Amino acid sequence: IALGVGLLSASGAVSGRAQVEAQARLPSNCSHFSISGGRRNPREKFNYDDDMKITLIRQNGQREVLLDDEDEMIGIGGQDVKSIRFKAEIGEELKIVARDAQPDCFSIEKMFLHCCKNARCKRSVASREIVRVREKCGHTQPQGVFFREVIVIR
Repeated sequence: IALGVGLLSASGAVSGRAQVEAQARLPSNCSHFSISGGRRNPREKFNYDDDMKITLIRQNGQREVLLDDEDEMIGIGGQDVKSIRFKAEIGEELKIVARDAQPDCFSIEKMFLHCCKNARCKRSVASREIVRVREKCGHTQPQGVFFREVIVIR
């Protein structure tokens, strides 16, 4: 299954496009997951610049915020974030929104969704890429939302 990932401008127009590679589905009995920066390591940090919000959308419509960084602050080279571990069901969705709040650069590094053996998530049973690297530098005004995607956990 190939997922389209769009790079959005502040006006909401698609200004670039990436295609996340087709990968095998995660095991249907998986209930423990991790979002990380490593294909093989479910605990590897990931990086983004400036702000990001990740929300788990349950099958009953309830929303659970997994990451809420909307402080408009950045560190040099973006922010390294620990992997995010959570419990979910196959078919639920992840909404990922990244926003540029400061002039000059914005970026988001590769992110992977892992099916873990247990809640500690030291080992990954399977993984798939859910975000590809996107970056742009040299602008003088904040660009607003530059990445918005809803990913079905499967």
